[in-house]
Amino acid sequence: MKKYILGAALLLSANLSAKTFTTPDSNVRFDLPDNYTALSASEIALKFPAPRVKAPEFMIGNEPRSISLAYGHNELPLTEENMTQSVTYLHSAFSASIPNIRWVEHKIMPLSGKNWVYLEFISKARSTDTHNIMLLTPHKGKSVAINLNATVEAFQQNEAALRQAINTIELP
Repeated sequence: MKKYILGAALLLSANLSAKTFTTPDSNVRFDLPDNYTALSASEIALKFPAPRVKAPEFMIGNEPRSISLAYGHNELPLTEENMTQSVTYLHSAFSASIPNIRWVEHKIMPLSGKNWVYLEFISKARSTDTHNIMLLTPHKGKSVAINLNATVEAFQQNEAALRQAINTIELP
């Protein structure tokens, strides 16, 4: 029995080891598990084909690339004063434009001393369902956007670590 408990503890501690990533331009920091690396320009181009989709400024993924976290600036005129309206607007816009979207949650979420628009939903991406968590907050006259997406299966297998990573986000 002790072997099983020790084995479970080692597995759990291996899953909790993390490294801190910092975005190149605005020093947004967050922790992700050790097996995450920055995506190359060609990997990002495959996920965000130009000119149809604006690519994020920084993107990190796990080794099989079934989970990714994208960071960028958004042109959404987001302010502290209009966050509630922004949640309502984005919920309506996504509901109208993403076929068969399944909402998990949409709200304003305090995180590291700032309020963030928090949108969590499941949508179809190519041939698989994707679990998405989008976070937006105003910062220095722009909106910072962080989007975590994963296959539903990968999200279920890594949910605790991914939610912990969200809780480590810091925006100086």
